[in-house]
Amino acid sequence: MIFVTVGTQKFSFERLLKEMDALVGCGSLREEVFAQIGTSSYLPQNYTCERFVSEDFFNEKLKECRILVTHGGVGTITKGLKLKKSVIIVPRLRRYQEHVDDHQLEIARAFEEKKFALSCENIGQLEKCLRGMDKRSFREYFFSYAGVVQCVRNYILNAEGK
Repeated sequence: MIFVTVGTQKFSFERLLKEMDALVGCGSLREEVFAQIGTSSYLPQNYTCERFVSEDFFNEKLKECRILVTHGGVGTITKGLKLKKSVIIVPRLRRYQEHVDDHQLEIARAFEEKKFALSCENIGQLEKCLRGMDKRSFREYFFSYAGVVQCVRNYILNAEGK
């Protein structure tokens, strides 16, 4: 199953939802797709969706999926990576009024550069990205609070002049 999520912000993400719908509709994508579509006005015709879901339902879909297709939200990306899911990041772009700036593009590129996930900046390449996921190998994602704690500790010590 492919789980598509666009987050819960006020911005819609029609571009991603329409492309997924077209891929399922024309038969290019035969795998089951479920999407959390948020405030988007576009309602997919060829796959199941909900605007918003509970955290438990979200986590269930995340555990079930083979591929996670997500906007550039760091929380969603890291949740997928921690569960060892194949993640395709489709960043919201300012030029389409999907966000106020292109920070999601920077996030997507950073995760791809570190070989944790795949960035799909051109929606026309989504089918190719989906088809190639089984052939790709990604680095395992690890998060350690130790680095964060050390950074905070250093900041405090420097602020105190020690």
